[in-house]
Amino acid sequence: MLISRSDIQNVIQLSDNLPAVKLDPMIGRAQELDLKPQLGAALYKALIDGIVAGTAIYVTLMDGEEYVCGTETIDFPGIKPALAWFAYARYLGDQDSYSTVNGIVVPSTDHSNPLSEKAVTRRISQAREAGAHYLDETHKYLCEKSTTYPLYKGDKGNRRRSKFKISAIG
Repeated sequence: MLISRSDIQNVIQLSDNLPAVKLDPMIGRAQELDLKPQLGAALYKALIDGIVAGTAIYVTLMDGEEYVCGTETIDFPGIKPALAWFAYARYLGDQDSYSTVNGIVVPSTDHSNPLSEKAVTRRISQAREAGAHYLDETHKYLCEKSTTYPLYKGDKGNRRRSKFKISAIG
């Protein structure tokens, strides 16, 4: 995986009790379903391979850097915040039920009350908006650094702006 729980915790406050078995699949889904279509298959594969190999340009793409665009110095935060927000949004949408041998169940306790569907939907939308913001920053960075990242095709083929509507949770 490109990010870890600690990368998400650098961006979003998470409970220490959150099991990896619930969060890790959401990171994988965010990579495949949110990041890969935006980067394009070729750059996404190069990023995965480059991170494994420790290739500097891909580490920089993940972690961010300051760069100069014209006369302006820009602080690019890297891809990690986008992935963190998208993984969190996916976690929020998946957290309220469990698949068991007896079917889909919603846990309840005497010590807490679940959020309303409307409140969960709002939080998911806010998390996805934050992820989209960071992907826009990534797009600007990749366009500015097109000679460093020639596999990125920008608006010519990779990038699709996903519009979605959450109609129900659970």
